Amino acid sequence: RIMTTHKSKGLEFPLVFVARMGAAFNLQDASATLPLHKKLGFGMYAADDAHIARYPTFARYAVTAQITQESKAEELRLLYVALTRARERLILVGTLKTAKSLETALRKCSRHLERTAAQLPEELPLAANSYLEWMLMALLHHPAARDLRAQLGLPLALPEFTCAYEKDDAHEKTADGKALAEPPEDNSLVEPAANAP
Repeated sequence: RIMTTHKSKGLEFPLVFVARMGAAFNLQDASATLPLHKKLGFGMYAADDAHIARYPTFARYAVTAQITQESKAEELRLLYVALTRARERLILVGTLKTAKSLETALRKCSRHLERTAAQLPEELPLAANSYLEWMLMALLHHPAARDLRAQLGLPLALPEFTCAYEKDDAHEKTADGKALAEPPEDNSLVEPAANAP
């Protein structure tokens, strides 16, 4: 069965192919002549009649940035749906037009490769233009990508990620098997402690 990601919500299949991972996101709303955001309003140009020119305003930058961020957030939700439809096997299919395009994407996705926090810096996912680029950001950190990193001249050995929060006695299971304590309210990723091995 061939269906859109939207229509696959709530369904599961033994084998799933997710096609066109390399297709660019549709960001036409952000690049429109007069972009409109439901809360921020219109993103207008400033006209310079004397020089017969127009310039983007701060309002336009804000509107296009917000539309782009919300569009990519929706794409990320759709990707999550696509990746969770398979019960047994998931096959991702994505292509780029040229070898140069692939190398460019790999280099873009390899930024912050030596980070210790599992969570990507916010600007990196926002810079992605396709599902494939999001996947490459994760795959380049996988041990199986060592040869690929070598071809690109990237570090072969990468640091391991730190935990989402530091462990202490409060997060260990109690002797009578009661539930673990909840993590802190601020579940931001932490840097390794100075005395960590």
